[in-house]
Amino acid sequence: MFTSSKISINSETVGRKLKQARNDKRIELDSAARQLKINIKYLEALENGQLKKLPAGVYAQNYLRTYADFLGLDVAEIISQYKTENEGQIIKKNNRLFVQKVTKARYFLSLPKLLKNFIILALITICVTYIGFYINNLVSAPELEIFSPEKDISTNERKINISGQTEKNSIVNINGKEILISGEGDIDYSLDLKVGLNVIVIQSQKKYSKKSVVIRNILVN
Repeated sequence: MFTSSKISINSETVGRKLKQARNDKRIELDSAARQLKINIKYLEALENGQLKKLPAGVYAQNYLRTYADFLGLDVAEIISQYKTENEGQIIKKNNRLFVQKVTKARYFLSLPKLLKNFIILALITICVTYIGFYINNLVSAPELEIFSPEKDISTNERKINISGQTEKNSIVNINGKEILISGEGDIDYSLDLKVGLNVIVIQSQKKYSKKSVVIRNILVN
């Protein structure tokens, strides 16, 4: 009897590479979770390729980037392969949905009129709900996470590097000045500081959305 197995462009999936690297370093999964301060269920999901169990948005990639770096893997390569595998799963899912829709359409014409009307009403409701969800997503504030500085600090330095991540195609301002971000939404900016209290206001906004705001207070001695 033949069985199906998961096939990847690379000889190993991202999950297998993570698990192998962790085993090679003899690190227990719960120990890695404690050191990285990441919920163990997310590390398990990454190692098992269970994308549905990962948080939405940029957080899944942030966890993967942190975990891969912790294990000494090539972060850029891991992220690239993760995106390829993720896109592959989406394509397979869409193909399955297409086949299901074609099959169901064959039976639709033979249904009683009352049932047809009910289905049409249900489809209209779904469409209205989807449009509402789309509009809400359009105007909702983008996700914004600042990695450094991770909290208010005191320093003797006169410059500070601000790094973080937001959603792609967002407009990011630091203290009212628009800055460039990468195509993936990565933030990397060097800011001059003055002696005394420096209030750093980081804002991220999509074209029609509300703003996400993160504030850091930096005291220069």
